[in-house]
Amino acid sequence: MDAVSRHAAHFNSDIVVVGHRTQKGLLRWLGERPVHLDLAERLCGSTIVTVTLPSA
Repeated sequence: MDAVSRHAAHFNSDIVVVGHRTQKGLLRWLGERPVHLDLAERLCGSTIVTVTLPSA
């Protein structure tokens, strides 16, 4: 998360696209807050987060 936000600031990015894979079952409820949410709040400009489901 730190590296992505530093690079976006260094290159003065207008938009950042981030991929995120959801966790299965109880892990999504017991885990910490997803990193992509903190990253989206930290970045200046537009952020697109794509969420994919884990493969079966």
